[in-house]
Amino acid sequence: MIVDTHNHIGYRKGEYFSAEEMISWMDRAGVDMAVAFGQAEAIDNDYVAACARRHPDRLIAWAFLNPWEYGAEEELSRCITELRMSGLKLNPTRHGFALDRYSILDPIYKICAKKSIPISLLA
Repeated sequence: MIVDTHNHIGYRKGEYFSAEEMISWMDRAGVDMAVAFGQAEAIDNDYVAACARRHPDRLIAWAFLNPWEYGAEEELSRCITELRMSGLKLNPTRHGFALDRYSILDPIYKICAKKSIPISLLA
């Protein structure tokens, strides 16, 4: 089985990448499943979760957060429990934080550790 582990779907200013378009690309490339998360500029975890529910045999929904935002921890908990997302995407470059910014990251890391949720820190 081939799994692509880094894919952005959804809306951002001037562009839209649908799940269906991504699945078409996956088919052409011989990819069986893909981890999907939203756009860094316009995070929409609900959209990604809905796409994964429509295509459960093709998409694996991961949450995307900006740890600087108030309520980031609550959003992560909601994504895990209500939306059933199975991982977390963080983008230190786009959202302007260092990996040793413990004041904003430790609460998020603790939630992921408690729920056994993997984290991607790729840009």
